[in-house]
Amino acid sequence: MSTQKSPNFTKWLKRIIVILIFLEIVYLTLFNIFLNTSDAQKRINTIEPDKFQIQWESAWTPYPFRIHAKNLTIKGNSGSKEWQADVHTASATLSLPSLMRHEVKVCNVKLKDITYTRQAATSAAAPLTAINNEDNNSLTGAVEGDEKKKSPWDFVLSGVKICGHHTLKSSRLAGVLEGKIDTDLEINTKNGLLSVGDGKISITINTLKNDKDQEIVKEGKIESRFTISPVAFKEKRRGELLPYLALDAAITAQMKNLDIFDTHLKKSRGIGLSGKGALKCAIHLKNGKLLPGSRLQIDADKLSAAKRDYMLRGDGKIIASVTQKHPETLEGKILFANFQAYRLGTEHAPGDKTETMLFRGKGLTVDSKASSQLYPKVSKEHFPSYLQLTLSPVAIDNLALLQPYIPEKWHMNLEGGKGVLEGRIEAKQQGLNATLDLHSKDSRIAFDKQRLRADLDLSAKIKIPLAPSLHADLTGTRIALSNIRLFDKNSSSQSVSKPWNASMAVKEGMVILPLPKKGSADSLRALLKQYKVKEILSKADGELKMTGDISQLAWLNRFLRHSLDASLSGSGTLDADVVIREGKFSQNSRARIDSKNLEVGLLDYQFKGEGGVVIERREGTENPVTYALEYKDALMKHKSEKEAMIDDVVMRLDRTGGGSDFHGSRWDKPLHLQITSAHVINVSLYNQYFPENSPIRFLEGSADLNADIVLKPHNAQGSIYLTTKAMKMKVDDQTIAARLRVDTKIAGGEPRAMHFDITGSSIVLDQASVAGKTVDYSQDGWRADINLTKADIVWKKPIQLRSEVLLAIKDSRPIVAMIDNQKSKFAFLSKLLIVENLQGEAKINMEKHTIMVPYAFVKSDQINIGAKGIIEPLRRDGIFFFGQKGIKGTMEIKGGKRSFDIFTAQKRFDNYVIPAPTAVDQP
Repeated sequence: MSTQKSPNFTKWLKRIIVILIFLEIVYLTLFNIFLNTSDAQKRINTIEPDKFQIQWESAWTPYPFRIHAKNLTIKGNSGSKEWQADVHTASATLSLPSLMRHEVKVCNVKLKDITYTRQAATSAAAPLTAINNEDNNSLTGAVEGDEKKKSPWDFVLSGVKICGHHTLKSSRLAGVLEGKIDTDLEINTKNGLLSVGDGKISITINTLKNDKDQEIVKEGKIESRFTISPVAFKEKRRGELLPYLALDAAITAQMKNLDIFDTHLKKSRGIGLSGKGALKCAIHLKNGKLLPGSRLQIDADKLSAAKRDYMLRGDGKIIASVTQKHPETLEGKILFANFQAYRLGTEHAPGDKTETMLFRGKGLTVDSKASSQLYPKVSKEHFPSYLQLTLSPVAIDNLALLQPYIPEKWHMNLEGGKGVLEGRIEAKQQGLNATLDLHSKDSRIAFDKQRLRADLDLSAKIKIPLAPSLHADLTGTRIALSNIRLFDKNSSSQSVSKPWNASMAVKEGMVILPLPKKGSADSLRALLKQYKVKEILSKADGELKMTGDISQLAWLNRFLRHSLDASLSGSGTLDADVVIREGKFSQNSRARIDSKNLEVGLLDYQFKGEGGVVIERREGTENPVTYALEYKDALMKHKSEKEAMIDDVVMRLDRTGGGSDFHGSRWDKPLHLQITSAHVINVSLYNQYFPENSPIRFLEGSADLNADIVLKPHNAQGSIYLTTKAMKMKVDDQTIAARLRVDTKIAGGEPRAMHFDITGSSIVLDQASVAGKTVDYSQDGWRADINLTKADIVWKKPIQLRSEVLLAIKDSRPIVAMIDNQKSKFAFLSKLLIVENLQGEAKINMEKHTIMVPYAFVKSDQINIGAKGIIEPLRRDGIFFFGQKGIKGTMEIKGGKRSFDIFTAQKRFDNYVIPAPTAVDQP
């Protein structure tokens, strides 16, 4: 039984093998013929004619469902782009049963030597053109006819391996690569899912060029393993696919041009990047997040970064990494070693860019922090962004390069000088903090036509909250100038002032920057995008409290000039409240310089002591700008005096109206002098103003002085009030103690010449007592009043005075006491002269060390007394007249001899003319 079955089994086995061989031969014959006909390509291209088309040069199938093709070309549309893949050899396994289910299932795909091209579509709405032009019309018609009857084909792709030599071409990139990609890929158009179970990439980038045919990558190497979880890729954008990707990659390359990063940086950060260097990169990505160990580093020997109107160029590094210590943070760093910073400016021709180097040096670092979660993006509330720029000391070859940042309304020009700049700018979610330090030797600054040279140290501290308003806190900002020298407007070689030092610091200060968009959550970025630095400064409002020190104030005389030679010197401390509106000092601004040794010169006088300089800009006044000098406790003296005899001076000198004088002209604005109180140590101080041979000399006593005078270049108005205490004076051989009150009214004059109209002034002498050789007098209630009805004076040494006065004397007893002390000469007169209520007038002149009395006459109900005379250093000549109850007499003094007349006394007195002065000016 078994022997019969064995031949039958063998027979059937042979038949089956023959049938299979026959079928294989038929399959190979039919399908290989079919694959190499145009009809095969036509039928495949009817599957999705508007999405892709396939063409091959030759194809064959070695066994059922396995297909090989040579010179395969696939064309397709992707959005607004057309792409084409040319494959030298390709093989894949096709599932025949799936075709019966209206499905194309391809697996185990192997591709070798690919050329991939991608470009903008000629018409985004136009369908793809059939490969064979001669059958284009029939194929298109068939497609259009079948679309209404047939549903779209489903496409399933699984398992793709790529190897060989590859070429990439697009509108932006072109490159030559070689290597292999091995993926457990699966794409199913029915459910729209894409997945990769185990992907491996090992690619060498021989060269990669940009659209300008510039080589950007050379000798690149990519080694990677990755998986993609099932994802509906058609419904996702590029970034939305990241959570489904798990990637471990190592990349190295020689970057010949960093433009490959330029497009992304310009779009996301507005930064243009270029240069070349070595790239080394490790990427670990899972669930849309970079994992610790991820690191990108570019060592660039030529690196350039540009943003808006600025560019950095040099050699440096770009680093981005995620560490085990901070796994939630992607830390970025750009380091420049040797670099130059440029300002970019468009010149005459469009596109013609000029580069102006601002500074150069070693060491600039940009640090940034962002979330290591790439997608979905983490909100700023959960992960605040961070950016910090650190600038090591760098050289500025010419400070004039900073002039474009200074508003024209400041009237300040940087003309030169070398400097060193360093600082740090830190931007956080809470705001921006910046510290910038500028140091310069021999910087040159011009205010209109005034020139200043100094060593400059500026430390700017700025804090700005990012939203919703832009209030810049400048507290801590400091500027120091040392070795300051001023120059004439037409000269920069000879200083017109002694060098001095000054420093100012912002004790408290807030500046409101212009808001480009009210309530913007990112107003600072919008501000910097809309305005340049100069525009921001010219639009800012704010209030600052400032303090400082100034080593000497004499330089202010260059700016506070006046035709009355007002001047000041000394050192002091600054205290200022500055109000800024539209980038300028505005109303209600105030600055005060307090000094322990303030010296002020005004006309022929000097003040020295504790005081201050006050500059104010007042709101709603006729003279918006006022300049004042104030003293709390000062000494006052004539410029020719060695020692001050007036102390405890409380004084204020105001200049109102106008503005700073930068053109070298003298101001002609009024000066308002107010001496609230002052103490004259010894009234003998005033003896220097009288001729040496004056019969009146002050011996001792003090006085209180105050004044209120408005001084103009050719006019003056005001008053001076003097009251003596315990005053004693000598009249010839008598000593008189009395109180003297002088109320000087100034009704006009020429202040620069110390020439004043003092008409209306008055002098009161009371509380008098006389002490002589034989007779003393002291009685309360005595008073003498002198009113100047017409008078002008030149208050210089010696005094020049022309006056007409009215006299009122309570009684003549002090005068009689003085006469009684001369009994040997005038004893017969004393009893006749004791009268009350004397009144009269006089003319008194002084000039050239000479006192002249052209006329003096007083009278009462009982007696008349007159005098005329001249007093010079070497002579006293004159005549005295008295009359009582019809008795008249004169006494004339000439050459030291006296003569009396009682017969023609009236006529003799009336006709007497004082002799002409003979005295000469004395030093």
